[in-house]
Amino acid sequence: MPNITIGAVIAIAATVLGVAGPASPAAAGPVQRTVAANAAPAAWLAYAEQVNVLVTGWLSGSDPAALHLRADLDATRAAADQSSAPLTLRLWIDARGSITRVQMDPIAPDRPIADIDGLLVGRTIGTAPPKDMLLPLRLAVQLDPAPAAESQPLGAPDDAGNMKS
Repeated sequence: MPNITIGAVIAIAATVLGVAGPASPAAAGPVQRTVAANAAPAAWLAYAEQVNVLVTGWLSGSDPAALHLRADLDATRAAADQSSAPLTLRLWIDARGSITRVQMDPIAPDRPIADIDGLLVGRTIGTAPPKDMLLPLRLAVQLDPAPAAESQPLGAPDDAGNMKS
């Protein structure tokens, strides 16, 4: 089974660099703000890491939506020894610490993606986001390259000449 990765440093940087600010009552649409990773409050980074760990676990699970998502991502690999195409997730988390909305960028224009809402919406982080934290959180999801043993078909010899069974 392929492993899903949301790299902690990458995810936190994406989270902090790509957040959208709250809508301004005077503005016609949402106010977009970004914060450089080195300027983000420590509480934001710690919360992003907490979300990162939980989302990684949920996406790595045996839930049918998680399995479908991993299959969709796996299909984007150029080769078995390469990572999958990245999938950007945007998560809105309410004051109770529950994920209320998820958006994602398509991984390819002609490729449908698994129902991520069914997998993440309603899940609880356990704590509310820090006060004044910009939302949504942005996470980059990607499958690690398949280990050499997984990329060999059954009955095919590995690099040492041993048959995989």
